[in-house]
Amino acid sequence: MASPSSARTTSTATSRTTRRCPRTLFSGVDVLKSATADNLTSGISGTVNLRTQRPWDLPFGWTVAGTVEGGRGSVSDKTKPDGNLEVGYNDGGKWGILVGASYSDFVHNWGTQGWQPNQTGVIAGENALSANGPLGYLDEAGTWDNKLRPSQIVALPGGAVDVNGDGKSDGAFYSPPRLYAANQLIQPKRTGLNAAFQYDFGNGFNLTADGFYNKEDKTSLIASIYALPVSQQAPTSLPAQSMPTNAILTSGAAAGQRFYTVQSYNLWPGDVEPESTGNLVQSIARNWNLKLNYDNGGAFTGSVRYVNATASQAMNNATIDLSNGDGSQWPTTMVGTGALAPLPPTEYAGPNGLYAFNPNGLPAYAYPINYNLTGKNPVVSMPAALQQQLANESSYVAKSIYGNSSQAHSGMNILRADGHYRFNDNVNVDFGLRSSIRSAYLNTYDYTAFQYAGNGASDPQGCQMRWTTSDLQANGGGVAGACTAGNAAGEAYRGNLQTGPLSQLPNILSGNVERLVNPGQVQGLTGWAINPDSMKNPYQWYNTVEGGNAALDFFPGDSWNVLLKERTAYGQLNFNGDVGDLAFSGNFGLKYIHTNLGVTQFISGGSLPYGLNAPALGTLGTHRSYNDVLPAFNLALDLTPSLILRLAVAKNMMPLTLDQWGGGLSPSYQITTLPNGQSVEAVTGATSSGNPNLKPWRSTNSGVSLEWYINPSSMLSFDYFHINVASFISNSSVENCSLPDQDGVVRRCVPVTEPVQGNGAILHGFEGDYRQAFTFLPGVLSHLGAEVNATYSPSAIGQNDLAGHPVPFQDNSKKSGNLVLWYQDDRLQIRVAENYRSKRAVQSNYAGVQGFEVYQTQTHYLDASVSYQVNHNFQVFLQGENLTNERQQFYLVWPSEKYYSSLSERYVMAGVRFKL
Repeated sequence: MASPSSARTTSTATSRTTRRCPRTLFSGVDVLKSATADNLTSGISGTVNLRTQRPWDLPFGWTVAGTVEGGRGSVSDKTKPDGNLEVGYNDGGKWGILVGASYSDFVHNWGTQGWQPNQTGVIAGENALSANGPLGYLDEAGTWDNKLRPSQIVALPGGAVDVNGDGKSDGAFYSPPRLYAANQLIQPKRTGLNAAFQYDFGNGFNLTADGFYNKEDKTSLIASIYALPVSQQAPTSLPAQSMPTNAILTSGAAAGQRFYTVQSYNLWPGDVEPESTGNLVQSIARNWNLKLNYDNGGAFTGSVRYVNATASQAMNNATIDLSNGDGSQWPTTMVGTGALAPLPPTEYAGPNGLYAFNPNGLPAYAYPINYNLTGKNPVVSMPAALQQQLANESSYVAKSIYGNSSQAHSGMNILRADGHYRFNDNVNVDFGLRSSIRSAYLNTYDYTAFQYAGNGASDPQGCQMRWTTSDLQANGGGVAGACTAGNAAGEAYRGNLQTGPLSQLPNILSGNVERLVNPGQVQGLTGWAINPDSMKNPYQWYNTVEGGNAALDFFPGDSWNVLLKERTAYGQLNFNGDVGDLAFSGNFGLKYIHTNLGVTQFISGGSLPYGLNAPALGTLGTHRSYNDVLPAFNLALDLTPSLILRLAVAKNMMPLTLDQWGGGLSPSYQITTLPNGQSVEAVTGATSSGNPNLKPWRSTNSGVSLEWYINPSSMLSFDYFHINVASFISNSSVENCSLPDQDGVVRRCVPVTEPVQGNGAILHGFEGDYRQAFTFLPGVLSHLGAEVNATYSPSAIGQNDLAGHPVPFQDNSKKSGNLVLWYQDDRLQIRVAENYRSKRAVQSNYAGVQGFEVYQTQTHYLDASVSYQVNHNFQVFLQGENLTNERQQFYLVWPSEKYYSSLSERYVMAGVRFKL
């Protein structure tokens, strides 16, 4: 089915994919572990094929089936509806029709705790080179904003320091940039329509037609609190509790230092900023399938199939940050030069004269926050004065207002012809051709507003600004000819017009203030934020806040167009027979794929001020073609009527998602005051979602399995598999020293997170599966059953992490397993399922440091369901997902160096299924 490409800002996935599709839409699921030549779109390690319901799958005559249910989350505490209805008619295989409709409106609560994901800090060393360098512990201007340095940093002879109190200067510590605690409410509303038609023309010809329509509006509302330094990567998070490791750093300013993990931090915030975000993703997908089959009972059968699919997605995202700072973090500068203005640092210039940014605010680094990560949930402790200030609504002012949007579209056209010829009962062949054309584009935009038109701006239309923030100043940003805004004295105005106490702001802000207590289950943290429920329509909200002056600014750096054409031909020999008393069956085939790839990206021009995107000067096209010849061999040998030995060998190729070829570079900026007093929009990092030169996934797979079918409902199997992945894609971070600040000057190296090419990884291991129905037990016990599945799959990509351990293949767990217990009689069904997977690698070289790996800890998910068949027509059911409120926990190399955790809630559904 078609689905739109991801946009520039997306919300977190909240549910299993199958929940978005009604149960009555499908007739079954096929799991294909080994590749065959006639399976033209197989994955690297297997394929899941969802078989949709067709009219001829139904009994003769009319069928009406559906579900009505309600779902409720343990944290969101809202009951929401879900339902579907299918009506079909089967005229005994002569013709049939099936139509259906579905609706769902789930609400899910997610939380995040720890350090803000995708915001990278620095590894700072106690040695003199690191401590005295840029953003080192002793960098008074860059790290501490010329404020008093904390006494925890003890200067030692020779320029070294001791920051963890052990009297030595041999340590290096990771200093995360942002304490983060967030509540997130996600609500996907989906409406679906589907129809299927089948007709028998006679003489062996029959037609199948399918159509699917899906519309979804997904709202994501986030209310959070984060604490950060004035300069994004400054090491102001000092170790309060740490442990030495065996890792000695080999590169960077801290080379030669021993790495210490930190379990508790003394965080010195430059500012505490409650943040609210509204995100709306609107998607529409249409899928059409038309297939003509021929089978007249002869040796030859065949089919011709055409598939057309389109999908579009519009994303809008708006954010507002409040601040408890007094404004001295971002002192006023002069128009044109960017030099410091002769004003007190807490006073700002505006059209109505000078004003205090936040009379009740605090200067940077006034108080420490202890952030203890040793328990299940982080615990915050702080001086009583800071606690009282954060709990006071009048301590906050609006600081930053910004947003972005995107328009995405994807399409697919496939024409396929397949034939089958039976020579005799033992030998037959499959053959066919397939033409596939897939396309996608993504256009991204940033919200902007025109500020100070006719009220101090050098441009009569006003100064166009992406960052309508209080730390951005209309001084030209160091860009020649830029619009400026300031008073007669030359003191620059601010990008944010929403100044003063929250209670005096327009009602769209002042009427939607809420208190946050322990967001993300972070204990001891409180603050005030804008209620994101008022931001469900992000662009409308932004335009209202900005007084109707909003406009979209095209972002060429992350906009693209991709066209992928594949031509496929295949042939497959199928055979069966006997060798002595042993029956065998199998196939051998060859698949040839010719691929043409075209990627169009934009060439950007020179720098613009105020976060505006450089204009597109033209396009850059990348065109590639490649060929793949993919053999596949499968053999099954019946050792006994119930014992089967299977062998499989195949080569596979899987294209990337189109955004992995097309995606561009999206830098992140933060307003920073340089040591000379100049204020610039400094680049702090970047993300890239794609690269047109990446190779598709390619692998050579082999495996052997032994299956014992004990009875019709019980079996035992053992598999060995070996996957040599010749090319793959992994998520990594590299250091880039060529990205300029917004004024066009390159000043620092920053980490860039991007998909990178991997080569030569090995996946291998064993899998065991045991399914047993206890029909041999007496009475009620005969309705019990169990299934146990376990996989052992060690892997390596040929690199080591900082601890010296081999880095496994990303997203692959060394150990995984499932345990299912069930009870089933004529009316009652009870199932309990436990799913386990061990740790997995998520991202390589975090923060641009070689071997600084992001891992996810092991997870256990417990689900259960109960259903009761009231009569032939009605069934009632109760289902529970994630019954233990399992969370996803991430760490950096060592489990004691915690990164962040995503919290998901228990979800319970109850309803009625009917079939008439």
